[in-house]
Amino acid sequence: MLFFYTMKPTSFAVLAVLLLGLLQFSPHAGQTASLSGIVVRSGSDEPLAGAQVILTAVTATPTSGTAAPVLTASVNSLPSVDTMTTVSTAAGASRKLPPVSTDRDGKFVFQNLEPGLYSLQVIRNEYARQTYGQRIAGGPALAIRLSDGQALNNIVMALVPTGNVAGVIRSSDGRPQTGVPIQLLRTSYSANGERTFHVEGTARTNDRGEYRLYWITPGRYYISAGTASGPNRPLNPNTAAASLNEIPDQSFALTYFPGVFDAGAAAIVEINPGSEVTGVDFIAPRQQLYSVRGRIVDSNSGRAPATASVSLAYRSLTGVGGAFNAGSRYDASTGDFELRNVPPGSYVVQAIAAAAAPVAAGEAVVRLSALALQPNARLPIEVTTADINGVSLQLTSAVSLRGRISIDGMTLSALPGWENIRVALKPTVDSSFAPNLQPAQPVAQRPAADGSFTIEGVNPGEFIVGPVAGLPAGIYVKEARFNQSDVLGQPLRFFAGSSGTIEIALSSKAGNVTGTTVDSQMRGAAGAQVVLVPERERKRTDLYKTAASDANGRFLFRSVPPGDYRLFGWEALESYAYFDQELLRRVESQGVPVHVSESAGNNITLKVISASR
Repeated sequence: MLFFYTMKPTSFAVLAVLLLGLLQFSPHAGQTASLSGIVVRSGSDEPLAGAQVILTAVTATPTSGTAAPVLTASVNSLPSVDTMTTVSTAAGASRKLPPVSTDRDGKFVFQNLEPGLYSLQVIRNEYARQTYGQRIAGGPALAIRLSDGQALNNIVMALVPTGNVAGVIRSSDGRPQTGVPIQLLRTSYSANGERTFHVEGTARTNDRGEYRLYWITPGRYYISAGTASGPNRPLNPNTAAASLNEIPDQSFALTYFPGVFDAGAAAIVEINPGSEVTGVDFIAPRQQLYSVRGRIVDSNSGRAPATASVSLAYRSLTGVGGAFNAGSRYDASTGDFELRNVPPGSYVVQAIAAAAAPVAAGEAVVRLSALALQPNARLPIEVTTADINGVSLQLTSAVSLRGRISIDGMTLSALPGWENIRVALKPTVDSSFAPNLQPAQPVAQRPAADGSFTIEGVNPGEFIVGPVAGLPAGIYVKEARFNQSDVLGQPLRFFAGSSGTIEIALSSKAGNVTGTTVDSQMRGAAGAQVVLVPERERKRTDLYKTAASDANGRFLFRSVPPGDYRLFGWEALESYAYFDQELLRRVESQGVPVHVSESAGNNITLKVISASR
């Protein structure tokens, strides 16, 4: 599913600021339509011959609650669902026409087109691919609406030159490393603020340890060398040895430029249009395999369980999780266990009082979801350059945790839709290793009319309370406490044998923030992404709020918890990129401080940040 701004003739004047070139209309009822234009080099307007131009007929689909809404028309009020749509390019909902190539003057033309919505994309070697209307790579685009007999001329597609990056990978003693897998990584964020990597390019070092990644879309990247955490598998076909005389199935420690094992300490490599970045050299040592040893004890009996399954949960660079138990050994008489052949990386040791789960053919991946209610234990570990010994796993059973929801000035049952409220409890360690980490995430039950509720399946550990789902408009979480301790701004820690009650205090005195986004000429900026960011509690992703400005540049945030915020507006921004704290640091001075008081409103004029920054 892709999302496009759709352009109608009636909204052309308003959305002209979103276009890359001037559109000219010549409708003739009852005839087929045509579309033509030119492809140029961005910044110089040099015509580009030999570019492939792809036109795809797409279908508008209703906006869903999980889809990013897109402005589609000129409106005189704030955006609403009625003024938004999405465009599907899924199989069955789209039809790709035969592509055309630009001539020596960079021009192209499509003729005999049926009326409807179309997506236009241009691809050319050495340039970043461009979809019509995109202001950032991978961002929302404009879908072009053609009517009977319409001739849409003079579309200008400006392509940005790509860049290249090269370097040398060496061993710890300075020798070139041959056959090291290289990955070009771009960060992205999920709706709950979790960071993952997208692989944007791959390479492999030659006999001199050299690698080169070419035709890279300009942007900020990380570079990794080596083998990711997880089961120790042979190289896959696209990283197979380049010479018959090369040692097969080599394994290298996963390392990030400038030579660190921790992704959080990796350095950013900036690729500018047309740049040739060299000297991205670092050390990636040969990877050794290690063992993890420890003891499992049932906390109820104090003895080793008669049967136990132990495994290591891991998470790949791209966020895909799994678990493996190859080489595992468990001694029921002592509770001792050993996991062998473990590559360096971040893991969670997980044990459950049950027989070993089956292993899928060809994959050392354990599926334990059906056993989540059995006594279990888990412990995060970091395997670096040595075996890990002395891991102690105390098996405990999940319990039910009680809670109560209250709201100022009324009973919970007087609140519209109160029965839909759910209080989530999320294990902090699961944020990196779900969904394969056991036990299963606690399940919140429907509250009673008096506000009482239970959360089933809670094991000892550290949890994040929230977000609280199902809250009506204008209601926010004012306070959350467990045994009188604040758990709204810090984790809830639950220990074996402990008890307590979660108290959730709601308030109907939320504030509002309204305003207008403007460009560098102080004109209303339509379609800007406006983000309200908490000034101090930036780890609380539930406090981040986002909206799109309407055709006049206006925006509105409702149900804002009182507090201090900073307001940012971007001409265009990748999905959830506002969770990137490095990005926020770079643009901090361009944000507007906002104080939200109870039941009060604010009106802000916000200058948008250019997509080119």
